[in-house]
Amino acid sequence: MLVLAMGQQTEALSQLAACAVPKQDPLDLLDSGGDCGTELPARLGRGPAALESLHQKLSRDPNFVYERVASNCKRLQSGASAADIGHGHQSMKGYLVKQVPFHNTKQSIYFMFLLAEIFDLLQEGMWERARALVAMSLVAGEQAALDQWSWSTAWLLTGLPDPPFHLLQHSLGASLTRPSAKLADHGWIAAAAAYIKEMSILQETRKNSRTQQHQQQQQQGQEDGTTRPPRRPRNGAPKGEAGGPKKQDK
Repeated sequence: MLVLAMGQQTEALSQLAACAVPKQDPLDLLDSGGDCGTELPARLGRGPAALESLHQKLSRDPNFVYERVASNCKRLQSGASAADIGHGHQSMKGYLVKQVPFHNTKQSIYFMFLLAEIFDLLQEGMWERARALVAMSLVAGEQAALDQWSWSTAWLLTGLPDPPFHLLQHSLGASLTRPSAKLADHGWIAAAAAYIKEMSILQETRKNSRTQQHQQQQQQGQEDGTTRPPRRPRNGAPKGEAGGPKKQDK
């Protein structure tokens, strides 16, 4: 009997171990859309949890985002040639030329190409030049703000060549079907989108709750006969009655 009981206990423990699901990163759950091949129940909280997980990763490992973006940039340009890119093989500037739709917004073009230049300097290990360009970028940004965001003077301070405006895309191409930044991991954008969606649901729920509560109060007041009487106008006559107080006959 003892052997049989031990065998049954061992079998039960084995079944529990097989059913146990390891705790997963909320960011991974949003990225995959499921857990161990099963659909996760839709519930509030997954978006904020995933976004918090991303921020914690960035805090714990400062190189995490940098390395993933650099890897994605390289992967997305693996089949491109230096001539096609126009600004160097597999550089961040080359990625901007081929992949990002700027819609003729010069402010964003200058800003993005400043960041891309700094990123490429870091990739090449030119830390001091990258640090100097960060400082000069702040100077240029301040000057552009003073000039009502005209970069004609500000860009000269950077010492960089003008962005290749003639090579830039101005709208989403047919191949750009994914509505999220390709430099990012899909889970990053999914986390931000889920957070916004859940906050919208929460705000709508609160709005509906307040409306329903107000309607219930009005209905309860009508049933109890405690609704406010009609307001009296300044001349003393009740609202809805013509004229003021009657004149006495002499």
